[in-house]
Amino acid sequence: MNMREKNIGYWIRNQLNQMDRSCEWLYRRTGIATGSVNRWCKGSEPSTSTFITICKVFSRNQNKPIWDVFTDYVEYMENT
Repeated sequence: MNMREKNIGYWIRNQLNQMDRSCEWLYRRTGIATGSVNRWCKGSEPSTSTFITICKVFSRNQNKPIWDVFTDYVEYMENT
């Protein structure tokens, strides 16, 4: 992964791929605007509340504590 791919948008896409889910699925679960993940991959960042909402959805879907999802994000950013 190159430096350009080290952002929150790519982490979200990676999480969706691991769960075998699509961006549309995330849009339906969170109410975020269509195309948000694409904007985040290009360098924009979601608000803190949107990020937490997304992490809650991932937590529920993966049946693990939200803190584990936060840890996954930190590890992704450190290792890419």
